[in-house]
Amino acid sequence: MSSSSSSRISIGHLRRHDGFTLLELMIALTLGLLLSIGITYLFQTTSGTSKMVNGFAQLQENGRFATNQMNADLRMAGAPFCSGSSGPATITAGNGAMDTSIATLIYAGGLTLPDLPSGVSAGAPTGWPTNWQTTAPYNYPLSPSIDIKGYECDKGTTTCAPPAGATGLPAVGTTAGSRVAGADVLTVRYLQGPGWGLKSSTAGAGTCTITFGGDTGDPAFNFSSGGANLFVGVCGNPIVAATTGAVTAGANASATLSVGAAGGNSAGCSGWQPNIVRVYNYTSDYVTVTYYLRYDPDPNAPGRLISSLYRRFNGSSATSGIDSVLVQGVEKLDFLYGVSDINGNVSYFTADLVDSGSTAANCSAAPVQFQNVTGSVEQNGCLWRSIKSIEVHMLMNTVNNVYTLGSDEIPYCYSIDPTTSLATVDCTQMASLTTPPATDAAGKPSRMMRREFVSLVGVRRGGQ
Repeated sequence: MSSSSSSRISIGHLRRHDGFTLLELMIALTLGLLLSIGITYLFQTTSGTSKMVNGFAQLQENGRFATNQMNADLRMAGAPFCSGSSGPATITAGNGAMDTSIATLIYAGGLTLPDLPSGVSAGAPTGWPTNWQTTAPYNYPLSPSIDIKGYECDKGTTTCAPPAGATGLPAVGTTAGSRVAGADVLTVRYLQGPGWGLKSSTAGAGTCTITFGGDTGDPAFNFSSGGANLFVGVCGNPIVAATTGAVTAGANASATLSVGAAGGNSAGCSGWQPNIVRVYNYTSDYVTVTYYLRYDPDPNAPGRLISSLYRRFNGSSATSGIDSVLVQGVEKLDFLYGVSDINGNVSYFTADLVDSGSTAANCSAAPVQFQNVTGSVEQNGCLWRSIKSIEVHMLMNTVNNVYTLGSDEIPYCYSIDPTTSLATVDCTQMASLTTPPATDAAGKPSRMMRREFVSLVGVRRGGQ
C-alpha cells in the first residue's frame, strides 16, 4: 500500500512540470507579436514625427539666420548715409519736394573696387571730359547707383550673370560648385566701420591737409606705410582723394590730400566740420558683398547636391574674395526693388526692369555733380540710385529628406510668379501650390518640407 501511495505522489509531481499547452503557446505568441508590432509602430511614428519636427525647426532657424544676415548687409548699402542724399530739392508732380542724390567726387587715379578684377578701375562716367579723368589730380563723380546692383535670373539663363570677370561667380549648372539656375544675384557696396572723426583741415595749393581720429572708441588705424585713398564724408559733398605721401599715425593721424581744382568741381576743405565729418581708408574699408546660390555636395550622401546661400565678401573671384556658406537648403532666391521714379512714386520691379527703365523719362534728377557736365551718363542705370527698399524672397527646405512626409505635406507655395518674376501668386489658394520634383538636380530622391521666407528692407541711401 505504501508503494501505491508513493507512485501517486510521483505522478502528481510530474504533472506539475508538464509546461504550457499548444493553445497557451499560440495565445502567448500572438500577444507578443501584437505587442511588438505596436511598439515598432509607435517607434516609427515617434521617429518620423521627430524627424519632421527637427527638420522644420532647422528650416525655421536657417530662414531666420539667412534673413537677418542678408538684411544687415542690405541696410548698409551706400553707407555712410549722411553723404548720399542731401542735394538740392526738386519739385515732383503730386508728391512735393524730393532731395537730389549726391555723387562722390573722385580725386584719385586708377580707383578700384574690391570686386573688380586686377587692373580694372572704377572710371569716370561716359561723357566726362577726358583730361579730367586721365590727368592728375583727377576729378570725376562716382554715382551712388553703384551701391546696389541686382541681376534677374528667374528664367534660369546664364545671361543674368554679372559681366564676365566682374565678380567671377560660378557658371549656372547642375554639378557641385555650380550656381543654381533661376536664382537671382545681388551685389551691395558700402563703407564698413565708423571711420575716424576729423580734427582739423587746412587748405593748400591744390591740397588739403587733415588730421583725424584719436577719440575713445575709434578703430585702430589701418594704413600701410605707403599712401592711400581716403574717403572724407562731407555731407553734401563727399570725396575720395589720394594722399600725396604716407599717412602718419600718432595720437591722431595726419595726411595731405590731392584735391586740386579742375573744371569748376574743386573740393575746398576750409568749411569741413571737425568731429562731424568722418574719414575712412577707402582702399580697405569700402567693401562689396554679393549674394547668390550654389550647389554643394552632400557629405552624407554621395552624388546628392544641396542648394546653399553664399555670401561673397570682396574679391573678383573665389580665390581673391571670401566665399562663405550662410545656410544650406535655399532653393530659390529672388529680389524685388522698390524704386522711386521721377515723381516720387514707388513701384516694385525686378532687376531687369530696373535696368530697362533707367531712362531720363523715369529717373529723378541726376546728382548735382553730373549736372555740371552736359551729356555725362552715370556709371550704372540711374534707377539703381533710386532704390528705396528691397524685398527678399527665399524658398527654404529641410536640407535632409523626410521620408515620412505624406503626399499632402510636400506641395508648397512660392509667391514669386515664374512668368512675370513678380510677387503675384495668391498662396491662400490651393491652386497656387506646387509639387516639387521627386528628384533633385543630381537625380537623387528629394522628399522635403519647404517654406517661403519674405523680408522687406529699407534702404537709406540711393535717391529720394
